[in-house]
Amino acid sequence: MNYKNLLILSFLMTLTFISNAQDRVAVTLDTQKLYLNILAPGVEGEFKVSENQSISIEGELSFALVASSNENLLSTLNPSLISSFRNYYQRKKVKKELNNNSGNYIGILTGYTFGPIAGNVSNTGDVFFTGGVWGIQRNYKSGIHLGLSLGLGITTGNNRDLKGTTVGEFNFGLVLK
Repeated sequence: MNYKNLLILSFLMTLTFISNAQDRVAVTLDTQKLYLNILAPGVEGEFKVSENQSISIEGELSFALVASSNENLLSTLNPSLISSFRNYYQRKKVKKELNNNSGNYIGILTGYTFGPIAGNVSNTGDVFFTGGVWGIQRNYKSGIHLGLSLGLGITTGNNRDLKGTTVGEFNFGLVLK
């Protein structure tokens, strides 16, 4: 499947989400939120752009295990900058109203992963990725933050050709503000 087919598929999925958005409970966005992510240590800020849209900017340290061609397990620690534009859509009627920037969204996820600062992976350079995602985010009164986004996109960078890939992230942490 080439990247043109992936873009067409993403567009059709977006239309499906928009067309199913009647008779739903609205998402209430706060002006700004600050999260401390635990799984991939970092800080994320989410800023309201309009009634149901926000921009998220995040800096984190990513740890990865990579299987090499000679069956050795290699590790790497990379700093990353990730940004996403989110368009929250109204959910089907639920028993309680969602607020506190909790909801489902479609959006664009873009990131830049710098070369490794630790580990035994060699010959990896900076990587740029972007793509359309579907996501879900929940912020609980207890201060727990959960976020998941998945989608299709493209990646390129040092020592890499432009190619189609899956994009996404999983966040678990605390709501700071």
